[in-house]
Amino acid sequence: MPSLDSSRFTLDSSRILLAQGVQPDACQFQIDAPLGGIELSAGSSIQTPFLSIASEHALWIGVGEASGTGLIRIFCQYERSGDRIDLVTLDLRHATNNEIRLSLDPTEERQSYLISHFGNDGESCCITNLRICHILQAGRINALANYQTRLANEMGCFSSSSYLHPIYGNDESVAGNGNLQTHFRRLSQYDSDREKLLQSLARKRLCLIDPLPGEVAFNYAMRSLSSLLPHSPPDFFSRVKGRSNNGAIRILSILAGAARIEAQLLSHCSGAVELVLLDASTELIQRAADTLSILRDDITVTCLVGDINEGLPLDRQFDIIICVSALHHVARLELVLSQINECLADDGEFWSIGEQIGRNGNQLWPDACQMADIAFSGLPEKYRRNAYSGLIDEQLSKQDYSVGCFEGIRSEELESLLEAYLLPVHLYKRNAFLWRLVDATYSDNYDLCREEDIHYLRGLVAAEAAHWTCGGRSTELHGIYRKKMLNI
Repeated sequence: MPSLDSSRFTLDSSRILLAQGVQPDACQFQIDAPLGGIELSAGSSIQTPFLSIASEHALWIGVGEASGTGLIRIFCQYERSGDRIDLVTLDLRHATNNEIRLSLDPTEERQSYLISHFGNDGESCCITNLRICHILQAGRINALANYQTRLANEMGCFSSSSYLHPIYGNDESVAGNGNLQTHFRRLSQYDSDREKLLQSLARKRLCLIDPLPGEVAFNYAMRSLSSLLPHSPPDFFSRVKGRSNNGAIRILSILAGAARIEAQLLSHCSGAVELVLLDASTELIQRAADTLSILRDDITVTCLVGDINEGLPLDRQFDIIICVSALHHVARLELVLSQINECLADDGEFWSIGEQIGRNGNQLWPDACQMADIAFSGLPEKYRRNAYSGLIDEQLSKQDYSVGCFEGIRSEELESLLEAYLLPVHLYKRNAFLWRLVDATYSDNYDLCREEDIHYLRGLVAAEAAHWTCGGRSTELHGIYRKKMLNI
């Protein structure tokens, strides 16, 4: 194959698409390729401008039709040193009609990427897409590429003649004098003033909520947050009481641990209950067995030690299946959720209580992490003391807690999988980042007998509520689901 010559396309700043509210140096890049892509002949290349690479940024390259059996090689060149390294080589026999994602390493030095075609004379390939951005913004960046071309095609595909087939009904055209007006909408940058206003209004509301006797900072913060939200969580205690009033019930609790919540639920039951607990920890399930053995004679408790990923007890059906903040530890979610559906009685319910539905590994979403760090860094040092290290933290940990264990191992998939295997009845979601500021790491730094401590807690709650209102994604789920079945 011939060596690479000097023929290359250099993409200047006019070809860069920037995500809303992101500075040009923050690495949001997309080639505005013509429909069908950019033809790259053998010996030529595409080079991006120099960009600052941050954490969780990646390069996507789409390779369309290719003639010949050449190679695509991707190089990284550093701006200050001029060094160039070979990142990856793609065989066109396998890369054609595929999109490849390459994770990038953040450095202090800005980087440029060179995509080169090595092949024989007369051979070519088509680069259909090239973008560099945070992995969570890839869809938005791609959607805005070639916007006008896509819009024109959209209008052509979805004209009035597109809906004449009988599957759309018998809508007949009617001649009339309908008045049409052109709507112009001006897009604006995110307005931080709205978030500040919401925080101010939230603080005024929170001043009416005082701590309860003996209440810890975490519980006070969550109770205060709930008072600001326009929806309410399921009342699991009233729900179990109502079912118990109608006769004996069977309850299965998976990943039950010490069954603290289950014990509270049983205290609301008036009739007979058969409770089955399943957990992998012998120590925790023994503690549950010891605690629940002293309950009423009409409550029977069976404690099973076993790995949830091996399946559920399928020898009976249950009126209620419960999982308290533990589905995010499950590796074989498809198996477990399908068996939950199978084990439910026809009128049975699955209760997911306090589930973690945020990023995998109990990490925060990037926008929530940014807002949390702003709120956290504004606290006096006494509230940033880490209970485990004893040190004053400057910002929140960015650790992925799924490394080496199952903490948040598939959190990002939970919502969609729950709705794939079960039917939602009542969902309550909240908490973009507040839990990280008042969990066991920092909760003991607050004394709710001190007005100053309450003041700072209210500030954190207000920041959370404002962020949630302005698009922050919830990470906490309380949900009631029913059995998914056919009317047969």
